[in-house]
Amino acid sequence: TCVSITVPNWAVAGLIGKRGAKIAEIERTSGARVSIAPEDGRPERTVTLSGAPERRLAAYTLICTQLSSWPASEPRQSPHR
Repeated sequence: TCVSITVPNWAVAGLIGKRGAKIAEIERTSGARVSIAPEDGRPERTVTLSGAPERRLAAYTLICTQLSSWPASEPRQSPHR
């Protein structure tokens, strides 16, 4: 079972992390599989969470926590650059 959420393009690099470290941490911590759709010209990307409901919820919570720590009013570069 999957759940899809949308994330602003400017936030995707921060979710992936340097060499995929952040997304790997989210997957490891939550137990869910996290897939990010390729860029297609829209201002946001689809993030798909797969796995058991409690694992998807854990991944969703980690992603929301990550996003809420960044200012929403201004697009910016990834935090690791």
